[in-house]
Amino acid sequence: MTEAERKLWGALRNRSLDSFKFVRQCPLGPYIADFVCHERMLVVEVDGVTHSTDQEVSYDERRTGFLERHG
Repeated sequence: MTEAERKLWGALRNRSLDSFKFVRQCPLGPYIADFVCHERMLVVEVDGVTHSTDQEVSYDERRTGFLERHG
């Protein structure tokens, strides 16, 4: 995990956020989501400097489209 992901996971794990259960590195179709709360159908992706090239941005847009189409 990146430093940002470690910090966020520290805030989300063990039902620390309003008692919602989050999991990390969750497979969703052809993608692996950073953090997911199934109860709220919420996906949290932590994209930092490692997602800055045109190819990475395009991948992120395809992933976002897939996730939005699947609720």
